[in-house]
Amino acid sequence: VAMSAACVCASTLCYAAGPASIEPSDAKPAPAVQLLDIGSSEDVLPGTTRPRRSVQLSSSVDSRVTGLLVREGDAVKAGDVVAVLDDRVAAAALALAKAEASHVGESAAATARVRRDKHQVERLEKIFANRASNSAELEDARTALALSEADLRSSIERREAAELRAIQAQAACDEQRVRASFDGVVVRRHGEEGAVVQSGDPIFEVVDASSVSVELYLPATAALSARPGASYALALEAP
Repeated sequence: VAMSAACVCASTLCYAAGPASIEPSDAKPAPAVQLLDIGSSEDVLPGTTRPRRSVQLSSSVDSRVTGLLVREGDAVKAGDVVAVLDDRVAAAALALAKAEASHVGESAAATARVRRDKHQVERLEKIFANRASNSAELEDARTALALSEADLRSSIERREAAELRAIQAQAACDEQRVRASFDGVVVRRHGEEGAVVQSGDPIFEVVDASSVSVELYLPATAALSARPGASYALALEAP
C-alpha cells in the first residue's frame, strides 16, 4: 500500500484507518491531525494494511457442500448463512423427533385413566370406611390406580425424551448452515459446491473492513520526528 508524502504515520506502528463518522454536537472534539515531513523525494511510502478482524468460516461437521450463497467481494451481516451443507439426515431426524414430541394423545389417555381409577378408589373407600377390613374390590381398585399412575409417568418421560431429541436434531440441522460471525466482506472462497468437507475445513474467509491496521516503513529522519500517540492522516492508494 502507498501513502502521500505529506501524510504519514509513525514508523512501524499500527494505526486504525476506517470510514469517517459524524460526531454528535456534544461529543468531544477529535484530536488534531498532524502532518509529518518524511524528508524524502519519494511521494509514496511502502507499507502494509491488514484488517483488525478476520475469520475463516468453516464447517463444524463432516458433510458435503450443497450451496454457496455468497461470492468474493460480497458484504455479509453477522448471522447471514453463507454456505449450506447436506442436511437430509438431520432434517429427517428433526421431523421424526417433532412428530414423537407432538403425540399428546398418549399422555392425555393416561391422565384420563388415572382420574378414573382415582375416583373409583375414593368411591370404594367411602363405602368401606366403617368396615373392619377392606374388600378385594377396593384392593383391586388401588392396584389399578398405581398401575395407571405408573403408565402416566412413563408417558410423560417418553414425551420429554422426544422433546430433547427434537432439540438435539434442531442443533444438528443448524450445524448444516455456515454463518458469518460478524459484519464484514467475503475476501476468499475456499470451498466448492458439491465438495466433501471435514470439520474445520475453511469455506470462506471474511474480514471486517471497517477498521484496518497499517504498518509503514519511514525514513530514519521521519521516524525520529514522529511522536507516539499523535494522530497522522493516511492517504491510501491501491497497490
